[in-house]
Amino acid sequence: MTKPLVYVQPAVHVEAMRFMADNLVMTEVARWCGGKVGSEAKPSDHTDVAYWIRVPDLDSPSGADTAHPGEYIVKDQEGRFKVWPARKFEETFRRAGLRGAALVGEAGPELKR
Repeated sequence: MTKPLVYVQPAVHVEAMRFMADNLVMTEVARWCGGKVGSEAKPSDHTDVAYWIRVPDLDSPSGADTAHPGEYIVKDQEGRFKVWPARKFEETFRRAGLRGAALVGEAGPELKR
């Protein structure tokens, strides 16, 4: 009798940092990925400021991608950086070395799902 075979996808290990709208964290994340922090205040309200990081991305036509607060910047196995939406990243990756569902770049206790 013929039986199905079991296949396993090799584990993928990446480094990642979550971009948060905090001046110190933004600067550290940008330095890590070789990116640049940008910001723009609303003309009508100078306290309402949008932040972003321009992340080098050679696969992009512009040579860079833009990360917004809450998104993850991921360094793949070839050393290239990509911006991942938080939900997609959190559904795809688990923090290495921990059982459970702690996310890369998250401080504090493991997140339970």
